[in-house]
Amino acid sequence: MNVEIAPVVERRLGALPASAEFLRRLDVVGIIDELCPVREVAHLTHGQVIEVLVANRLSAPAPLVRVGDWARDWAVEEVFGIEADLLNDDRIGRALDAIAPELEHIVGTVGASAIAEFGIDVSRLHWDMTSISLHGAYERPEEGFPQVKYGHPKDRRADLKQIQAGIAAHLADLATARKVIAELAPTGDGGELDPPAQATAYQAIVNAFNQHPDQAFRVRELHELLGMPTDDPVMNVTRSRLGRLTRQGFLTQPGRGRYQKRT
Repeated sequence: MNVEIAPVVERRLGALPASAEFLRRLDVVGIIDELCPVREVAHLTHGQVIEVLVANRLSAPAPLVRVGDWARDWAVEEVFGIEADLLNDDRIGRALDAIAPELEHIVGTVGASAIAEFGIDVSRLHWDMTSISLHGAYERPEEGFPQVKYGHPKDRRADLKQIQAGIAAHLADLATARKVIAELAPTGDGGELDPPAQATAYQAIVNAFNQHPDQAFRVRELHELLGMPTDDPVMNVTRSRLGRLTRQGFLTQPGRGRYQKRT
């Protein structure tokens, strides 16, 4: 009697199913594909590549090389339906280049999706800065993007270049308001320490007061001037920033809830 033995394939599963469920509920693929479309002949959309890349970051954070090898060892094809051979370095690079100009829009839209999907209360948000160490030379960084430099990283990897990043988070540490915060606080250059990097975060507010030194603003009025929705929950974050600017001596308070440039 002939008995056929089916081959056994072992792959790591880890948190991939949980990551996939959350990514799909947030509609990460749909959001990215709408902003960064590809030709119909492409094997994968940019959204599909980035979705797997996010799962990679959550499961096995390591320098972004040979992601395909990781996908072969992990159950990426079974969970995401994507063959490992399609996740070569060139395809990863093209996806990252495609989303770079739309990054703030993507993250902000995903944050809004999270608020709606999970009913997150964003009446109060926390603002935090951190350093992100990067591998690679970064000899000629492009203009308009954070400059990767040596600095004082929190992970104590002084041998690696870094950037400073800031994010607004919900009380449960869920990132919810990166888009709006980014408009006031772009990611800082790598050589900056926290105080200068956070000073950059206030630059748009400071500019508004410099342009109107004789005018006193309430938070809602300031949001209108900056073109931000006056019902946006990030107003609470702006109020916190104004308080810190006041303590730093940039602003004065001529009346309750009103702020003006100190002369």
